[in-house]
Amino acid sequence: MYRLNTHFPSGRRGHGRAAIALASCAAAGASLIGCGIIEANADRAEALAEALEASDGNGPITLPVREIYPDTHQVVLVCPYGGAAANKLLGFETFTVPEDTSEGSNWVAVKEPNGRVVKVEMHRADIDLCASAPFAAEDVGTDGSLTFEKHGRTWELTGW
Repeated sequence: MYRLNTHFPSGRRGHGRAAIALASCAAAGASLIGCGIIEANADRAEALAEALEASDGNGPITLPVREIYPDTHQVVLVCPYGGAAANKLLGFETFTVPEDTSEGSNWVAVKEPNGRVVKVEMHRADIDLCASAPFAAEDVGTDGSLTFEKHGRTWELTGW
């Protein structure tokens, strides 16, 4: 349901730092959870879905962005083919062609204070950020809110 990628302003992808962190944890004899690697990534990937599923699904639900993604610098919603617009908003290339061309996916790009961008890919059949969205990519800020309504089994973004 979710795919998580990280990118840094230098253009390096997160897997290099993850490998260093994994090696450091292994050398110290610590678990991935003990090192915070699994928890940090799982929190980003599951945060929105968990917040929505906590609702009964009857009527709209409004979620403060800061509660879903605390300790972030920027939150960008990205629709299919919106990678170039997202790159402009984020300030560097984090989406590449053809990565953003899947009609069945949309993304939340979370820019952390250290500049790292965590991209969470979500299937539109589960959470659709783009059903009524007039944007390719939108910076929703960190102080605003996102409003969703459940249609069938799909949560659709209806406002921000």
